[in-house]
Amino acid sequence: MSEEFKTFKTLLDCLRQKGMDLIRHTPNSEEKQAIQKSLRDVNQQWLSLQSLFVKRKDKLSEIEKLSRDFQRTAEDIQHWLESANASITTSNDSGLKEQMHVWGVSLK
Repeated sequence: MSEEFKTFKTLLDCLRQKGMDLIRHTPNSEEKQAIQKSLRDVNQQWLSLQSLFVKRKDKLSEIEKLSRDFQRTAEDIQHWLESANASITTSNDSGLKEQMHVWGVSLK
């Protein structure tokens, strides 16, 4: 979990403790219920936030892997093209060179 979440969790734990203290020391049952509801709402939001964080972290990991795979494939294709271009450039087959020229493929 990121440092920001750890800091926020500390604040949330403090809020929960103060809420529980308020509930214990508040004689009015309506106020107790309102505090309990607020604490439930905050806890639910925290759980939702944690869940969303995990899902997005997993998604970012997946995207990072796909990006690495794409980069590797692009590099492989680049090496293959360079090798093919070198083979064509050194070839004595003028017909092949002419066809490459017709298709607009430049030989370096």
